[in-house]
Amino acid sequence: MVGSVRKELALNAKAEDVWDAVRDFGSLHTRLVPGFVTDTRLDGQDRIVTFFTGTVQREPLVELDDRARRLVYCAVDSPMGATHYNASVQVFSDGEDSSRLVWVVDFLPDALADSLDAVMDRGAQTMKQTLDGIGASIGASGIVSTRTDTSGILIRGATQSDLGSLLALYEELAGAKITAAPSGEGEGRAVLAEILADPSRELAVAVVDGQLVGTADLLVVANLTHRGEPWAIVENVVVSALARRRGVGKALMEHLLADARARGCFKVQLLSGKHRAEAHAFYRSIGLSAVAEGFKIYFDEP
Repeated sequence: MVGSVRKELALNAKAEDVWDAVRDFGSLHTRLVPGFVTDTRLDGQDRIVTFFTGTVQREPLVELDDRARRLVYCAVDSPMGATHYNASVQVFSDGEDSSRLVWVVDFLPDALADSLDAVMDRGAQTMKQTLDGIGASIGASGIVSTRTDTSGILIRGATQSDLGSLLALYEELAGAKITAAPSGEGEGRAVLAEILADPSRELAVAVVDGQLVGTADLLVVANLTHRGEPWAIVENVVVSALARRRGVGKALMEHLLADARARGCFKVQLLSGKHRAEAHAFYRSIGLSAVAEGFKIYFDEP
């Protein structure tokens, strides 16, 4: 039996603006799912897509119907091992300034359902984040911005090309604590690849004026309590000293909280040093509460 996964997005954007981004077949990585897709290259009627995990998929264009606002594509040599993969993306008007996007993938074998659903969830979240309010971001040049709010902050998933900037931010986070220093670039490449390949992980970055200025890391944990609903923890929250008090931390945390909620988590938790009164005030301001006493042990310290 052919398996099928469907994602439907309610968008705060005009259907014609959303469709303009969807029909741009070679611009997945800049106009539709930046971060989830890191590169798209056209090869005739095919696009060669590189995902955040580093995997590559060839996607031939099957149909592009401007009247129905429907794009159909398939995949060959699927890195997930699909023997059949046919997908469609269709945009519907839902009022003057809103729309719906429906993304459907049919596939074989149907045993891929859970893993494909998780991947599509992440893609759909990125798509909604990018497309919401897209009409307000089209300037006189006709170029669509992927910024997500009026402060010019873009939140997206990290990619391998972000490694150097991430390590610099982690240096700021570590401060004078030698044991907290980040890895070197050589080891870091392998570690980052492992993080990006983990579907239970969301390593988010904040970009302002083309510069990566913040990051936060979400881990979703499978769970047998609370009706089997997962929980999540946030770690390594850092904003560059040059970009603080501009809403970057808030944008990062709101993105990860929305991600955890979309994944069905019943709670999100984090630890913060007792001396960090300013950070505690920030976390309270975005809805977190200090409801427990945290304990931990460092194995790399005497």
